[in-house]
Amino acid sequence: MNLFFYKMMALISRIVGLWFAEAMSWIIATGFFFLFAKRRAVCVEFYRVLYPEKGLFYAWRLALDQYHHSATLFVDRLRLGQDNISWTVEGGEILHEAERKGTGGVLLMSHFGNWEVAARSLAQEGIRLMLFMGAREQEQIEGLQKMDIVTSGIRIAYASEKEASPLELLEGVRFLEEGGFVSLPGDKVWTDRQRILKVEFRGREVSLPAAPFVLAMTSGAPLFAFFVTRLGRGNFRVKVHAPIEIKKHDRAEREAVLLEAARKYLSLLEGNLLAHPEHWHHFDPWLGPEIHG
Repeated sequence: MNLFFYKMMALISRIVGLWFAEAMSWIIATGFFFLFAKRRAVCVEFYRVLYPEKGLFYAWRLALDQYHHSATLFVDRLRLGQDNISWTVEGGEILHEAERKGTGGVLLMSHFGNWEVAARSLAQEGIRLMLFMGAREQEQIEGLQKMDIVTSGIRIAYASEKEASPLELLEGVRFLEEGGFVSLPGDKVWTDRQRILKVEFRGREVSLPAAPFVLAMTSGAPLFAFFVTRLGRGNFRVKVHAPIEIKKHDRAEREAVLLEAARKYLSLLEGNLLAHPEHWHHFDPWLGPEIHG
């Protein structure tokens, strides 16, 4: 959806109501599902792995639900503009405790639920937040989202998909040292230049970016996974999980410690996916080869 169409939809919805945006988004998402076979196949394969005991029809239904749920991101963005969004934060006290200790923390962001609502909710909790995000060329609506995020007091550090690593932006490291919270994607690798951790997910190999785990280890800051769930129209729950501790180790043990932390994160992600499979907004190939033995 380009920026012009987005603004037209927003204007019409202000006049006739959000039902128009909901209906149009649902129709567009359905069209994308049936028109783009390769992307649909990626989603169907993911759900067949997530629910191996179910059949192909079940995976297709979940994939279609996934597309329809992704359409709610657009509508809820309009609700944000109208201050018609509510949320609760579970586990916010965990972050405030880290804040009082002066450690700050590394937050694992996932392609699960509405990242913009999650960021705004944590900011309203008083959390000093910096987001590391990929800067795709020719982005339009997502670029508008990021500009609005900045106006809410959240800092954004951009990492081009052509750059080696977001950790080259030392501003984020300094922000963490000052007791702030730095959020990085835990489930998506931006470029083949990034260091990765290969771990198992339901019998398949997946590649996770090493950056957030390495940052937590080298800085001594706790690592937190958090997920946002859409409970209904304009109603969300943000859950912050207990910290994944990653202590400094000798070089020989470092890789094993990072892999163990990545497995703990994947276990949390898997639990949220099983509870709300349609909240998965990762449409790129993610599952690697099967792991035998």
